Amino acid sequence: MATPLVFKSLQNFVTAFHYCWACPLDWNTTRKEFVSTTSLNLLIPWRIVVFGLIPAMFVQCVAIILLNIYGIITPPLKTLLLCSILGVLTLLGIAVEFLVLLHAESLQFGCNYMIRMAKRETRVVPGRIDQLGLFLNVNVVVFAIYPFFITPLILYFKLDPFYLFGKHVGNLEISTLLGCLLTYPPRLLQFLCIFQVCRLYTLLICLVSLTAILLVNELHALDVLAFLTRFSGPAILMGSAIILSVLFNFMSIKLYSVIPMPLYLFFPSVAVLIPVIADTLMPLSIRVNEKAQNLKEKWSRNFVHSAGRKYLRRKLMGINPLHILCGIGGFNFLKLIKSTKAWFYAQILNYSISALLTEPGH
Repeated sequence: MATPLVFKSLQNFVTAFHYCWACPLDWNTTRKEFVSTTSLNLLIPWRIVVFGLIPAMFVQCVAIILLNIYGIITPPLKTLLLCSILGVLTLLGIAVEFLVLLHAESLQFGCNYMIRMAKRETRVVPGRIDQLGLFLNVNVVVFAIYPFFITPLILYFKLDPFYLFGKHVGNLEISTLLGCLLTYPPRLLQFLCIFQVCRLYTLLICLVSLTAILLVNELHALDVLAFLTRFSGPAILMGSAIILSVLFNFMSIKLYSVIPMPLYLFFPSVAVLIPVIADTLMPLSIRVNEKAQNLKEKWSRNFVHSAGRKYLRRKLMGINPLHILCGIGGFNFLKLIKSTKAWFYAQILNYSISALLTEPGH
């Protein structure tokens, strides 16, 4: 069920990012519902960051990786891994922001509809700790702090994409006074990119959690479920989680003596945070299948005393329990069922071990 603490996380989200520019989808604390911004004039700062600064950061990261693959430059291993992490985060951020922009009004209507349904079921179970609500509120605080923690450190230790691109690709003399004066303004703009990406992931986690709770409790809303069973989001999020987990695990274990200590603390924290997020969100999606399976078994028991039980049982056998599919472009890779969770963690463990065995720590 959707508890008051779950809705409180959305209120805290607005408080934590209240100084942010207008975005296509936001939470209104007064009306307690999502609102969309479709005016292009109001979205000018957002468009500059999402379609200007973040793609520039992504291109710089990809350029460093590709030039290393073709042997043109030879940056350190920590540079390549950091560019890989930032490349995945920025690419996913651009894709999700673009989809939100295209479907802002539809998302607003759908989310508000689901929230109205959730509020009808909102209640607190006495003596029970709301673990999901606590996690969502902690998640808001953590992602709100990350931009102010990460940006000064990567600028101080010269690990930001703009500096790395200028050093390894442009061969610029950034250590000189003139080089610092020319490069520091665009380097500082990278804070806006990190801030926007953290805001997006915070909203995404809160929104996915809330809608998943509703789908579990309101299984009869087949029009909503039919859309989500064809949605590509689970596959994209699970794939990104596996890639990022492997990268963060590798950097946390292998490069602890290479990355400066204040900045190093970021990598173990995220390496732990990603499985925690997955362990929180995945059971909510899997529970859709479990509820549907239980409902099918209940129908089967009720058919025992029915007049046309043979026909009804044949009819019931042809019904597959509802589940959320993981797929992209019509190609489904797996179903979100009970065994998926073990498979997901096995993939993270397998690829993390493979990565640790392929490269010596240097």
